[in-house]
Amino acid sequence: MIFRDATNNDIETIQELLRNSDLPFQDIQSYIMNFSVIVENHEIIGTGGFEHYGDVALLRSVAITQPFQGNSIGEKIVNHLISKASGLGVNKLFLLTQTADGYFENHGFIKVNRETAPDIIKQTRQYSELCPMSASLMSKEL
Repeated sequence: MIFRDATNNDIETIQELLRNSDLPFQDIQSYIMNFSVIVENHEIIGTGGFEHYGDVALLRSVAITQPFQGNSIGEKIVNHLISKASGLGVNKLFLLTQTADGYFENHGFIKVNRETAPDIIKQTRQYSELCPMSASLMSKEL
């Protein structure tokens, strides 16, 4: 497996992976510079990224293809993204999820009231349009 930063050439494949995982995919081209992929035999098998807003970021779009789920690939992606965000000066990471609360709690994220999110996070498409209001908001201090 090869772990690398995503490029513009990966956008369609990442969008397909996110669509197949029932995750929002419509706007990833705007944030591709903060996406990473894991490649096996020249095929993208996992991805994840974040939207960077100064000292905060919104983790998003962590997805693994079905045959590779359960092999700690998601953990590698999440840890890489946390490290990358921290290196860019992010001190608080947010995410929205409907199904993976427990997974992210195991990575040190805690559920927070959606209304306590910084305005910059509330203004993202993920927060305001793409993720339903039923999605949990979680955060992690870096």
